[in-house]
Amino acid sequence: LARLLCDYPVLGRLISTLVSLWIKTSAELLKRIHHDRSAIETTFDIEPGASLEEIKLDLSDRHRGGQSVALLTFAGQVKVVYKPKDLRLDAAYQDFLTLCNELSGECHFRVLTVLPRDGHGYVEWVDHRLCTSVDELKGFYRNAGRLLTVLHILGCTDCHYENLIASGQQLVLIDSETLFAGD
Repeated sequence: LARLLCDYPVLGRLISTLVSLWIKTSAELLKRIHHDRSAIETTFDIEPGASLEEIKLDLSDRHRGGQSVALLTFAGQVKVVYKPKDLRLDAAYQDFLTLCNELSGECHFRVLTVLPRDGHGYVEWVDHRLCTSVDELKGFYRNAGRLLTVLHILGCTDCHYENLIASGQQLVLIDSETLFAGD
């Protein structure tokens, strides 16, 4: 390794930077979880004091000093997504979907639980789930059309396979940062 780094000193600097950023962002994540623990338990119906059993890091591209999305798994297999960005727009989008469901009198849209905090937040995990019947598949396509209509009206520009999850009859937008970005 020493010879490799002598031959390629920039590589050594890049490795050092990556490790430093990982330590900094991991420590920040743990501090935020500790600080927000009570609100996380209340918002996502996690038993008070339930152990945090797993943290999966790097579920997104790295932004803002190496930060990325992480999946937190608590005892009882309760999964919560940590996002190192302001989630007020995500919360407003979910409130809008709730309003659409209320006005239609039906639950056409899956509404996610969001806990926005200062500069970061937490969102309900969405499992990818295949449709199990022809009727469920028909419902999926109806609901996907409804969702795409709403996203078009809201000017969403980043609706690709990494930001949408198919979960049974629902197509769910999991990253709403580009709402109102369209022309």
